[in-house]
Amino acid sequence: MTSIARKAGRILRMGRSELACRLSQAAGKRIERLRPNGKLRNAGDRQLCDAIALEGFAGLAAADAAHKLFDHLRTRKTPRFFAGIATPPDQEPERATAQAGRILEGKFDLLAYKNLRFDDPDGGLRWNCDPVNQVEAPQAFWAGIDWFDPIVVGDPKVVWELSRSQFVFDLARAYAFTQDDRYAAACFRLFHDWCRKNPPGIGINWCSSLELAFRSISWIWGHYLFLESPTYDADTAWKLIKSLVIHARRIAAYLSYYTAPNTHLLGEALGLFYIGLFLPEHSEAEGWRRLGMKILIDESEKQVRPDGGYFEQSTYYHRYALDFYQQFIILCDRNGTALPADFRARIEKMTEFVLYASAPNGRMPMIGDDDGGKALQLERCNANDARATLSTGAVLFGRGDFKWAAGGLREETQWLLGPEGADAFAAIEAEPPQRTSVHFPDTGWFFLRSGWGDDANYLYFDCGPQGMGPSGHGHADMLGIVAAAHGRPMIIDPGTYIYMPHPRWRDYFRGTSAHNTATVDGLDQAIPAGLFKWEQLPGHKLTTAQLGETIDYIDACHNGYQRLDDPVVHRRRVMFVKPEYWLIVDTFEAVGSHNYELSFNITAENTLLDRNTLAVVSTDAGRPNCAIVPVCAAGLQAESLTAGDYPTCGWASGRYGERTPCRSVRYRLHGEGFRMIGFVIYPHPAGPAAPVTARLLTSDGPGAGAIAVEVNIGNIRDYIALSGQPDGSIAFEDVEAKAEAAWIRTDPDGDTAGFRIVNGTQLLRGGRELFTSETPVSEISRRLDE
Repeated sequence: MTSIARKAGRILRMGRSELACRLSQAAGKRIERLRPNGKLRNAGDRQLCDAIALEGFAGLAAADAAHKLFDHLRTRKTPRFFAGIATPPDQEPERATAQAGRILEGKFDLLAYKNLRFDDPDGGLRWNCDPVNQVEAPQAFWAGIDWFDPIVVGDPKVVWELSRSQFVFDLARAYAFTQDDRYAAACFRLFHDWCRKNPPGIGINWCSSLELAFRSISWIWGHYLFLESPTYDADTAWKLIKSLVIHARRIAAYLSYYTAPNTHLLGEALGLFYIGLFLPEHSEAEGWRRLGMKILIDESEKQVRPDGGYFEQSTYYHRYALDFYQQFIILCDRNGTALPADFRARIEKMTEFVLYASAPNGRMPMIGDDDGGKALQLERCNANDARATLSTGAVLFGRGDFKWAAGGLREETQWLLGPEGADAFAAIEAEPPQRTSVHFPDTGWFFLRSGWGDDANYLYFDCGPQGMGPSGHGHADMLGIVAAAHGRPMIIDPGTYIYMPHPRWRDYFRGTSAHNTATVDGLDQAIPAGLFKWEQLPGHKLTTAQLGETIDYIDACHNGYQRLDDPVVHRRRVMFVKPEYWLIVDTFEAVGSHNYELSFNITAENTLLDRNTLAVVSTDAGRPNCAIVPVCAAGLQAESLTAGDYPTCGWASGRYGERTPCRSVRYRLHGEGFRMIGFVIYPHPAGPAAPVTARLLTSDGPGAGAIAVEVNIGNIRDYIALSGQPDGSIAFEDVEAKAEAAWIRTDPDGDTAGFRIVNGTQLLRGGRELFTSETPVSEISRRLDE
């Protein structure tokens, strides 16, 4: 199919609203190009005077109007902005001045890039330059710039990150702690330089409405935080107001209703709400405020799943969207704007999702894309650090479990909620969350943990859709896992690295082989089709999910490889024997011959691969470690690799723009028809590790997937049987079970100490009836003394 035919088909599938929106925006671009002094660009002195509703304002000369408006902005009592910090946290003034000091030197920390320079010979900055890739975008009409072309613009993320002007807060933060007016002077110098070199509608910094929204948010924060600075004058405030009016008109005209109806649209709406709330004196402000508010509330119903998960299947974008919503709620509360109860409940669920997704170190695993940005960097921390979001959520929703997981009042919360927020946080009684293991059924994610201490064992398991629509920010990682060993991230998601300008790196980091799941014949589960699109997305099926105090058991599969000439179904079963270890069993159902590869990305610096058992053990001294021990490994091969050539394997990315070597353990299996392999993953605390062995007891043949395993870890001896189907039958040694899954723990004498069955009617050992029922029981767990 030709590109013209594809476009024609796409147009025919559009609804009336989408077609009208796209035609309106296309017409707007054409008119704006032909009429550079049209309404979108034109917010001259006279027009601004006419639009401001202040007594005695009409007819004033521009200079007098600027002074009158500035005096008004300095003395008005409403609208109310964020409360602001009262007492700097320990060590923060030193960090703030160090960060601001680098900006004074012309050095900027953006994403993972440190000390970037954008020096312009005129003494200002080159605002359309990507110094990482050494490309400067053209100073042309914004709609004519192909910002997807790295030859033309480099990586637009780098360019835009500077023009988001979030350095304003870095400078204002240092000013708040020191009252040193050098920081204010630098801020206003950069603001004027940006306005001079980025005339309305010209250059890459006008290409994305989201970027205009972020920039507006930064400038409004700068207004409030520098309001008492003697360097802030009426002329600067006048220029700020004119720029914000242009930004608001531009955002409202080119909202991403159909081009990027996700966090782009949310961020644009938040920017409109900010501007409309900040400037109620302007005749158009109420419209901007109401439009932003409507979009944020309406989109929460579309973009937040009923279980609280974000529909792009990305932990980073989830927290990103939640930060938008938290700021929106706080501004509404401070200005007496009522919000629907169901909306607040939805955002509370989003926060609860973050609670359970957070690993013991307070960070969420990097599932899906991560572009490193935030609405505002109110606290310098990693993009996946969820503790500030939980700290603010604790105050907004009065939740002691959020406070527990936040680990204390965070600086970001203090900037947003001020002294009253700090007092409210202190009054909340922290309590650990009620559940350890949680399933979010709409998102399809499981978070399994041994407890809520910072030394807990933790595992994430993915059995959900790859994303929404073409899955632009989702990765091909279905049935993947992430694990922490006694609080230490151990088996990790590789992250994102970059979006452009290197498509091979982009495809590697979002591809199946880079994740802790299985590939078939070296293929991804879905087919990449551009930087933010996939084709032939896999479907998933969850057969069983039983989460309990003793064990958790999950059985799921996907059909991503049924597109092959000889279709393959990948099934993964996960059992968490709490709190000690996990058993993972993978099956591949096919007719013909295939190559299967299962990967584990390990953070450990030191690992040992046993060539006899093919077990991999990490050996970092003084730190928690883990052992990965294969079961039923006939014909199995194993390699322990790191940092392959461009790109092969063994890479991880903690932040956008950063890639570092990591250990990638890869198990390879080849064969015809039904194949099965299991792994025992044992996380152990710092110090000498208990020996781990896993012995296959029985496997009943092609197609069924039944398996029985003996697991020995130190003094622990367990028997695990998976029949392959609900209320199935399996027998091994002296055990007979009619259940989908059964677990038995023995004491030092070999007697039964405890057991659990899932979806079963009977369990016998040595002829002794441990459990029987006429009808299947979904789950039951007992100890010997019961």
